[in-house]
Amino acid sequence: MANADLALGSGGTATFERACLGLPSVICILFDNQRNLSLAAAIQGSVVNLGVAADLSVEDYRCVIEALSREQLVAMSERALELVDGRGAARTAAAMRGA
Repeated sequence: MANADLALGSGGTATFERACLGLPSVICILFDNQRNLSLAAAIQGSVVNLGVAADLSVEDYRCVIEALSREQLVAMSERALELVDGRGAARTAAAMRGA
C-alpha cells in the first residue's frame, strides 16, 4: 500500500490504514456497518465513496478512476493524513499506563 497511488477498497477499518499512509481511496460500502465511516471519510475528503457495492458496475469504478486528476489525488492524500496520525497505539499504551 505504501507504494500505491490509489486504492480501491471497502469502507471498513482498512480505511484508517490507508489514511495513515496518505493513500487516496475509491471505496464502496459492502456492509451496513461501513456506511457511517464511508460517508464521513468522503465528507472529510480523503476518499471517494461510490455507495453500496451491490449497486455498482465496473463502469462506475472506471469513470471515477479516469476522472481523478493528480491534483485531486494529492488533496485526498493530504486529507487522509489529517484523518489518522499513526500514533494511536502509542496513545492507547500511554492511557493504559496512566500517563
